[in-house]
Amino acid sequence: MDIGLLSVEGAVFHHVPGKARRAAGAAAEPEPRLSAGESVLEDRLRAFLCDRIKRTFTESGHPIERDPDQSPAVTGLMHEALVDPSHEIVERFRPLPALLLEVQAPIAPQGLFAVVRGRCGTQRVVILMKVEQEQGLSFEIKPDDSPVCQADVRQLG
Repeated sequence: MDIGLLSVEGAVFHHVPGKARRAAGAAAEPEPRLSAGESVLEDRLRAFLCDRIKRTFTESGHPIERDPDQSPAVTGLMHEALVDPSHEIVERFRPLPALLLEVQAPIAPQGLFAVVRGRCGTQRVVILMKVEQEQGLSFEIKPDDSPVCQADVRQLG
């Protein structure tokens, strides 16, 4: 697969709170806030995601290898998404933000768990990544009483 041919077609962003950000007096860990649908991707945000994914693959200096301790839940979902793309990625990957929250380090900051769908040439691809607030990207979780994540994600100019 030639990662240089990557194009981003859509993405879903779920908010994953940092473990250290527990409200004063709260007994339980915070829960992820899940998106109800795919985000609208402006061209600049689409380009940011594409560039970030390409850099991860090409500049890491490490070959991409199969993880022998991989979660069967994740690999099953990925396989299903690539073999049968008829199901929407919002529902298919809904369990994964909670899994990320469970396994991430206690000092990990809040971020957006992104499910990115696209193509490398003619091959369908699905990329799972955590996007944290960083230079060039801003996100705001819109407050409301719903458990649904209303993320406003912007590529800054």
